[in-house]
Amino acid sequence: MEQVYAQASKYLGIWLTLLSLWLINPVQVYAQVEVETARKYVLSTIEQQKLTAADVNGLVVSSTYRSPTTGWYHVYFNQGYQSVEVYNRVMSIVLIGGQVAALNHNFIPGINLLPRTSALKGTITPFDALQKATANVGLASANLAQTQAPTITKLTDGTLTKSTYLIPDLSDEKIDVKLYWLPVEADQKGQKLVEKLALTWNVRFLTKDAKNGWNIHVDAFSGEILKKKDDVVHCNFGTPDHLTTPHNCPSSSAYFGFRKESLSPNGYTVFDYPLESPNHGSRTESVNPYARFVPTGTGPGATNGWHNDGSVDYITTRGNNVWAQEDTDNNNEVGASPSSATLEFNYPYTQGLNTAAGNQNAAITNLFYWNNLLHDVLWKFGFDEPSGNFQNNNQGRGGLGNDYVLADAQDGGGLDNANFYVPEDGVNGRMQMYLWSNANTYQPDGDFDNGIISHEYGHGWSARLTGGPANSTCLQNAEQGGEGWSDYLALMMTTPWSSLSANVASANLPRGIGTYASGEPTIGLGIRQYPYSYDMANVNSAVTYAKVGDTNFSIPHGIGTIWATMLWDMTWEIILQDNQITANIYDTPTSVTAMQGNIAALKLVTEGLRLQPCSPSFVQSRDAILQADQLLFGGRYRCAIGRAFARRGLGANASTGVSSDDRIVTEDYTLIGGNTLSSPATATACSGSSFTYTATSSTTGVSFSWTRAVVAGITNASAVGSSAIVNETLINTTDQPITVRYTFSISPSGCGAGPSRLPVDVIVNPVVTPIVGSYSVCQNATVPSDGGLSVAIVETNTVTRTLSTSSPIYTRASGDDVTSYTAGRSVYYQAFTFTAPSSGTQTFGITSATLSDGYNDTYLSLYQTSFNPASPATNFLHGDDDSGPAYLSQLTHSLTQGVTYILVVATYSSNVTGSFTLQGSAPVFFTGTPTWFTSLTSTTPIAVIPTFNPVGVAGSGIPNTATPGTTTFYVSTPERSVCRVATTFTILSTAPPVVTSTSTTITAGGSITLNATGCTDTGSVLKWYQTADDVAISMPVSPTGTTQYYARCERTTGTKVCLSDKSENVTVTVVVPTGVYSIRSGNWNSPTTWNCTCIPDGTLPVQIMDGHSVTIPNAYTGLAKGIQFWGAGKLIQEGTGRVIIGN
Repeated sequence: MEQVYAQASKYLGIWLTLLSLWLINPVQVYAQVEVETARKYVLSTIEQQKLTAADVNGLVVSSTYRSPTTGWYHVYFNQGYQSVEVYNRVMSIVLIGGQVAALNHNFIPGINLLPRTSALKGTITPFDALQKATANVGLASANLAQTQAPTITKLTDGTLTKSTYLIPDLSDEKIDVKLYWLPVEADQKGQKLVEKLALTWNVRFLTKDAKNGWNIHVDAFSGEILKKKDDVVHCNFGTPDHLTTPHNCPSSSAYFGFRKESLSPNGYTVFDYPLESPNHGSRTESVNPYARFVPTGTGPGATNGWHNDGSVDYITTRGNNVWAQEDTDNNNEVGASPSSATLEFNYPYTQGLNTAAGNQNAAITNLFYWNNLLHDVLWKFGFDEPSGNFQNNNQGRGGLGNDYVLADAQDGGGLDNANFYVPEDGVNGRMQMYLWSNANTYQPDGDFDNGIISHEYGHGWSARLTGGPANSTCLQNAEQGGEGWSDYLALMMTTPWSSLSANVASANLPRGIGTYASGEPTIGLGIRQYPYSYDMANVNSAVTYAKVGDTNFSIPHGIGTIWATMLWDMTWEIILQDNQITANIYDTPTSVTAMQGNIAALKLVTEGLRLQPCSPSFVQSRDAILQADQLLFGGRYRCAIGRAFARRGLGANASTGVSSDDRIVTEDYTLIGGNTLSSPATATACSGSSFTYTATSSTTGVSFSWTRAVVAGITNASAVGSSAIVNETLINTTDQPITVRYTFSISPSGCGAGPSRLPVDVIVNPVVTPIVGSYSVCQNATVPSDGGLSVAIVETNTVTRTLSTSSPIYTRASGDDVTSYTAGRSVYYQAFTFTAPSSGTQTFGITSATLSDGYNDTYLSLYQTSFNPASPATNFLHGDDDSGPAYLSQLTHSLTQGVTYILVVATYSSNVTGSFTLQGSAPVFFTGTPTWFTSLTSTTPIAVIPTFNPVGVAGSGIPNTATPGTTTFYVSTPERSVCRVATTFTILSTAPPVVTSTSTTITAGGSITLNATGCTDTGSVLKWYQTADDVAISMPVSPTGTTQYYARCERTTGTKVCLSDKSENVTVTVVVPTGVYSIRSGNWNSPTTWNCTCIPDGTLPVQIMDGHSVTIPNAYTGLAKGIQFWGAGKLIQEGTGRVIIGN
């Protein structure tokens, strides 16, 4: 059964269920808990991984294992679609302590949107595909008669997805023909982008002569050959000019005989570790080396001994890890191997011309020895059984056995070469070593060049660790370090570490690769363009990341040289940091965390291989090493790693571009490493609103400061801060988001060179400005038809929108400035309909875009009358790709007044999302309709309308205007959709005031101030009115007769005035006094002062009314029966004036 995750229910639209927990070879059971944990993590981080539900709707378990040296659990998923795997699209997940600690992938985002060349039904047969493939590589005459019925795999619906054949005339190995979706990349404006999915039969087989391991994709419908690779890694060793210099083969070798010297049992006379070749030192005997590199009891168990394959003891150069033999006739059959009952492999060696035959047993012995040595040393660094190493018997430790290395010495298939065929775990690797023709005084033999042997073995190490042991084809892209990892392993295994010191002088020593094979002295250049050395100034300054794009650096060897140079620099940076070199690379400490110097470097490279995605770029491989350092050593070597890569142009801002399968890269020398921010590197803010960002670091004891420069479109002046906290209110005066960069300095840096300077980008989003942002209505009143909160829709010549995975899709046109429709790609789009305001030429263009393709590549189309995405050729007028700046679109067209037109903005490539700004030469667009929400985070709008009256709207919480209070609603527009602006709708309280007293009395001519409580709401004042005519009055009042009054609260909010109900009436009774009383201020002896128009004569009481002043003139005597004063009434005496009070 196919191992797929099929759709079962819904989780963001999907749930994945594990249909099978078995490897292709069902002897190994996947650890279900770890797989399920990984699967759930993938589902929960779809958006973070920039994927959609469809992209992970068919996860296929490729391999899974626990790494013994780290304890980490590794899960590798292949991307699947419609139950068929997508070729070499792999997700690598690391779990530590049951939790996901790392995830890397190269899945295709939006895979369901890509065009597909055929359906699963109606394909050619796997055998037809095999015939097409063999014919393509010139093997049409091979007898394809099957000697055994194929093993087949089918989907649950019966669709055939894999056949395995055994055809001896074609290959000595099994032949797999498997159904895949092949991502087809096309060169688009200098970029390699996935254009479509082709359903193919992938035919893989090793030819009889083992020269080629063909990996051929045959179109499953047409039978066309779509892609062809050779899985045999041909290293084409020789001098740097070997591609143009002819080779002259020496005459046949003289026979030296196979005289064996009498030495020790279990002894091997070889060019021992760390000698690179015969030119680097003499042979010595290594006795019982089985426990030398991996001590007995701690290593691979029965593998110790080298001549036991788990069931058979051999007396030849064959065992659990390798079978070394000659293949001088290039037939890849069983060749001669030296034999010794006492395992004494000590044979003569002569360095000279025509010595190959006489040196053959010594050559096979050296090849056998170094294959075992490499196996054991790499086993200690983690290339072990579950990881996919090469062993016949895995002794129950996981992984698939039966895959020891077939090592062919003195292969007769060619000269000046070496190769290694690396199939998936469980299938034998084959190493072929050749004779060489570049030396004048001796016959070079690759079997004695331990650097070349290590290089070839390194292909198995890098290929099986990258993408998991079940996939050995992840290093086939243009920008990958396969040859570099192999050169690096050769350097690590053949460097005389014990003779070096942890200083720059040792680091600067130049190292050539293949000097023996090329006939050069040990200090010669070797087979690469530049020697390996830390001395960039004097030795290899030209070797930088930018040279990936230089055709003088060939694919793959020149590219590999760049990568190996970076790794060699990194190794010395780590050595210099630790001030430590371990004399023997195989002397590893018991604890991984105790590794230092050169030992730590090799461990980091090994784990980086495991962590990196399939088809990795240099950037991804670098990041995997940094990730390994964080997981293994807590970031101990981050500065050293960062310095090494940055000095060669692979700095923090280096970019591989869209594809890792081309030569388009951008180098950068910004330092990676040091103390870093653990807080996010990006934040968002809304224009006019205060935001706070607090910088944090995982390193304790550091201090922070920051700077911010002036940014166009932001009104704020520059600013600085001396703490970890930014608290600012930024004002964006434009219609588009503006990125404001804060540069944080962390001291100390942790890398020994000034503070670390790290950017934090704050995206300041524009906000809408409501016409009415605060609306009030009186309690129990009715909101008028045009009343409510309001945002205007206005004509504009600029609109900004966003394309997302929920946007509609159509097939855009293709070409620049075209007026006829030719189908292009299926893409997300947004349409804008308008009526031409006048006749004449108008220009429309995309003025800016921020798209997920990294190139901001758009496509613009113009339609007339109507636009039907299902029929995009109908009514098409004009289309453009790149007539604007960069990759932006622009078109000019003559419009007719009153005619309806539709502009369709789309991306150039499929599955691309992001924002754009469309501008016209006239204001023909309208701003988008405002959207109203009940909260800042609500996903469902309550209304989409320019003027919003929430009364009676479901979900508003305001069924009517009976209950006073203020409710906040939030509004945004399509142009300003990120930030919502708060608006308020208020029902004003109208409770009547409470009078202090309902009645009071005053004397005629007097006044009084009436009192009431209430009217405490904001904007409320107390108002008094006469009951009889509702005329507003002010206090105090002076009625001439008994009068009633009432009070109201008057509340004003903006232009809205609300009156409360009337209070109770207050009656003011006016009492008219008897006798003589004043009617005005004046003299006592003036008749006009008194109501009687007389002068009081003492017969009646006298009353002086409120506010009146009556004066007794000097020398005058007034008479009264008594005097009563009202309110502020008073009597004034002048001089000797007096009043006589009678009875």
